[in-house]
Formats: sequence, C-alpha cells, structure tokens
Amino acid sequence: MSQLSNAQQIWPDAELVSVSKPRSKPNKDQQAETDKPQDLVYSIQFDEHQGVWLREADRINMNYQQGTIESVIKHSDRPLSAKIASFVRPLHDGLYMPASYVMLITLVSLIGTLILSFSVVTFYRRTFSRKKAS
Repeated sequence: MSQLSNAQQIWPDAELVSVSKPRSKPNKDQQAETDKPQDLVYSIQFDEHQGVWLREADRINMNYQQGTIESVIKHSDRPLSAKIASFVRPLHDGLYMPASYVMLITLVSLIGTLILSFSVVTFYRRTFSRKKAS
C-alpha cells in the first residue's frame, strides 16, 4: 500500500485508474526460473485528464519488492506514435468512450449504411432493368 501512496504523491490531483502486474512468461526451462527470482514491476495507470477519454495515459512503473519507481511518463511526454495509439485504442474497442460519442458514431454508420444500400439498389435497377427492356 505504501507503493501506491508513493506513486500518488507524484501526481496528487490525478485519479488512480488501475494497477497491473507483469504477465508470467512461460519458459521451457522451469528450473532456471525458480533459481533466479524475477522482479515484479507493476504498472500503475493514472488519469489526470478528467473529461477526456485518454484514461490510463499517465503511467508509473514501480518495482514492487524494492518499492522504487523505475519510470514515470505522462501523456504529454510520450512520443507522437504513443499519443496516437492512446487516442486510437478507445476508437477501436470503445473503452471509456462517452455515450454521446458512441451515439454519434452509431448514427453516422447507420446513415452511411443507408446511402450505400440506396446506391446498390440504384445500380442494380439501372444495370438489370435495361437488359430486360431490350
């Protein structure tokens, strides 16, 4: 719990969103894994952008056993590719998107579907009705 308190002191106004531990990687040699203990580096995600769906954009990596902070990165400090990825992910899976934006996307896709279906019907009528009249 003291590790989370230390992490919260870096960004006191930010909201703690999630804490995730590293995945265990399956090794072919299980004996070597038990001989060498691996550090548990937890990833702690914060949301300092209230009202924006860039949640988990601010991240702290902390070594759990030692209680030391290994890396701290804010969304504004990330490279352009990481900024784009944090923006595109909610568009892909709908994670943390506001309901109004989901409704807008749904409405636009329904209108696009109607336009496409009317175009297909018009194409079908123009192509095959001329052959029947001839």
